[in-house]
Amino acid sequence: MDVSDDETRFSFTVDDRRYEAWIEISAGVSRVCVSCPLGYLPYTAENKEARKAVLMLLSVSGNLPMARLMLTNFQKISMLVSEAIDDPVDPKEILAGAAGAVLKSAPLRNLMNDCMTAGVGPR
Repeated sequence: MDVSDDETRFSFTVDDRRYEAWIEISAGVSRVCVSCPLGYLPYTAENKEARKAVLMLLSVSGNLPMARLMLTNFQKISMLVSEAIDDPVDPKEILAGAAGAVLKSAPLRNLMNDCMTAGVGPR
């Protein structure tokens, strides 16, 4: 785990994925926010089925309570998830919140990975 000078931002790696985490306090609620790049939107020429599947998942992900998927102007797909914590200065609670955010987002992350590789492989 790498901790920045700010000490409220840190990064870590799980299953070869790099996560960035930070603390947000809004309306009296403290949250650990975690973001993770998932890859790039496939080009139609590369994989038409994957592009269609990814775009469909991105279009419905705004209604998901567990996490948010985002597409940047550069066609990069990222996921943002947060977990409420009681004490925003307790390192154990911060790490537990970050771990909880990663765990609860695993199904969505895996689904996006499956969408990004749709149509790839033997038929």
